[in-house]
Amino acid sequence: MMLLLALLVSVQLTCRALTATSGIPHSNSLQHGVQGVAFRSGMPSLWSSRRIAQNDRRTCHPSRPRIGEQTIFTHMTLSDHVSHNSLTTSSDARTSPRSLNSTTTIANTTFRIPTATHLTTISSYQIQHPLTSDQTFCISSHLCRHSHPQSFGFHPAGSKLSSGLFRLSCPLLVQAIDEWENRGGVREMNDWLLHKDIRTRNNTSEEYNVDWKKTAYRDANEMQRKIRQELLVGPEDRARLVDKLGEYNAQRFMESGVAGMPPQGMDVKCIHAHVADHLCRVSSNTSTSDSASALDDILYGDSGNLIGRRALQILHQKGISILGNDECCQQCNGSEGWEYVPRKNRRGLKSTRMRRKELRNENVAPLDGAS
Repeated sequence: MMLLLALLVSVQLTCRALTATSGIPHSNSLQHGVQGVAFRSGMPSLWSSRRIAQNDRRTCHPSRPRIGEQTIFTHMTLSDHVSHNSLTTSSDARTSPRSLNSTTTIANTTFRIPTATHLTTISSYQIQHPLTSDQTFCISSHLCRHSHPQSFGFHPAGSKLSSGLFRLSCPLLVQAIDEWENRGGVREMNDWLLHKDIRTRNNTSEEYNVDWKKTAYRDANEMQRKIRQELLVGPEDRARLVDKLGEYNAQRFMESGVAGMPPQGMDVKCIHAHVADHLCRVSSNTSTSDSASALDDILYGDSGNLIGRRALQILHQKGISILGNDECCQQCNGSEGWEYVPRKNRRGLKSTRMRRKELRNENVAPLDGAS
């Protein structure tokens, strides 16, 4: 008996020494923010502790637990961004929380990755629809003056299929563009796009690049196609598309441009989509939160979407504060005051509430004596 007790004490001391060496706390309670370690029946498994310590030192990733073992999860939460297929990020998504400046590269373009706070702001206060990390692969390159995202990238093969890659979420810009489109904004942008602005070289009469706007429009649609195809590199994604849409429509889905436009089209169709695309793809020439520098990037930079940039220039000339005003933050902060919900969103929210009410009524138990 004494030998057996001595052996148990020796094993326990060895386990504690191993966990101390690998920096893993010796605890059998689930703790948030601690590297993964396996437990069974309240005592660490000697083999699994050694295996985890070795794997963590070699790969910096938590090891997968065996069946029947509990896991202490890393501080990366489910609401943090989930990388998709070929996305390469500047920080490791599996071992660290998203910082405010985490980026990913898709189709040779740098995108800003949302944090959990950004996703909450977009889903709860801006679009007021559920939005999960698997649906979102980026947000606007610059945040507004109140540090909120203004648009986001909608993953084409997330939990809901969407041909529109980028969506405008800033309530102030959505309102301004809604009102502009109601007054003929799309027609105005199409007139500008199809009008031949002749450029001259060095103040001479030599004409060049007459179709520069049409070329920029085609480039924007081609970039959408490249991004979509790079995001959907997995065979399971392609199979899901074919299953949902059929072979022909799945191919058209893959080749579509801004707002789902076919490659041969020449129609702005949706100003919101072009502005959202521009805000997500415009290069950030400053690492600071300087609103003046951000506005200069957005309105006069060479990157992004030309149609979206032109639309924002027009709104700026109309007196719209592109990066936010003194009141618009009330909606994005979740406080009472200024708020704008698009009409189609109001209809959607109303129908959702009605469906939920019907489901509740259906689930109510019948009264005594009722059949």
